[in-house]
Amino acid sequence: MVQFTLSTGFPGSWLACCLVIKFEGVAKIRVGCVAALHLSPGYRALFFGSEQVFLTRSFLRLILIVVMDKRLHLIFSRRSVREYTAERIEERDIIALLEAGMAAPSANNRRPWHFVVITEKPRLKKLAEIHPHGQMLNQAALAIAVCGDKTVAPDFWVQDCSAATENILIAAAMLGLGAVWLGVHPREQRENELRTALGIPASVGLLCLIAIGKPKIKPEPRTQFDSSRIHYEQW
Repeated sequence: MVQFTLSTGFPGSWLACCLVIKFEGVAKIRVGCVAALHLSPGYRALFFGSEQVFLTRSFLRLILIVVMDKRLHLIFSRRSVREYTAERIEERDIIALLEAGMAAPSANNRRPWHFVVITEKPRLKKLAEIHPHGQMLNQAALAIAVCGDKTVAPDFWVQDCSAATENILIAAAMLGLGAVWLGVHPREQRENELRTALGIPASVGLLCLIAIGKPKIKPEPRTQFDSSRIHYEQW
């Protein structure tokens, strides 16, 4: 399989990110910018500027083009970031993250969420010790534990808090912060240990931790669009 990194300069709201092609007997192909991808029953044609190149079915095994709609740039900029600088996060940014979380939809607008904000280094280190994938908490300036009151929304607290979590992650990217979702529920032992460490009542579920900090390296926006996952009208 050959992977191409393409420029993003052709007009319109679409940006070409990458093109992955698998050929028989082709070791290396270098490409600049793709203007369009056309598929028809008889052949596959790629347009490189004004030059049209035809690829027959007998040689083409797989073609995948990933594009980004610039209008959705802020969503595509949400990436999982696990390495942070030592800079602190301002209080107004913390409030903005929480405000974004509370702007999420919830079933019957019950808003079962509660958020535990952790900024003290000893406590962050303790959470890193408990969570098997939480080593980045040692560097993080902030963690937010996203919780749901099961007495308020016993059936949908997970969905409601998941929506709130995604809002926080997108808001973090908008604020120039790096963040990553650390799953807790439904791992019972993990949830119980973290609940004890944070003093969370037994009637409240702990969906996840979000590690947040100023990113050491800011990943480029990306889309993971996959047309094979789309079904129209029925499966």
